[in-house]
Amino acid sequence: MSEPVASQNQINGPVVLRIVLAVLCMIPGLMGLLVLGFLVYAFAAQGFHFIESDKELIQPYIIGSVVFIGSSVIAVGIILRYARSKRAPAASLCLALFFLIADVIGIGMMQATFDAGNGGDWLLLIIAAAFALITVSLPPFLHWWNARQPTA
Repeated sequence: MSEPVASQNQINGPVVLRIVLAVLCMIPGLMGLLVLGFLVYAFAAQGFHFIESDKELIQPYIIGSVVFIGSSVIAVGIILRYARSKRAPAASLCLALFFLIADVIGIGMMQATFDAGNGGDWLLLIIAAAFALITVSLPPFLHWWNARQPTA
């Protein structure tokens, strides 16, 4: 009777390790989310613009928070890709949508830090945001897309 229990524990070992690894990989994303949330609060409290003297100082915080969130999405997405759970594709879709929202919020706040006459910065921002969406959100989205059950 005790042998099936021992084999069941051996099967659950890698699952527990994946969960612990996923939680550890989420720590940078949570830090980035806290910073982004604080910046959104400050942005909204100041009338949806930043104080002129703070515009240059806030840009690295916005970029850093989106990068931290993106790195966590990539790491957890890789862990979900190799998970054997039936819910892993749905979790991957949630990750893709979560980063999409964080990236759009970051773009909106970065746009507020640019001067009105500088179109080169705006174009560079759009290119960087599109690259971030392709490299971070597309793989989890494709994991969900390829795992969908065909409708009959």
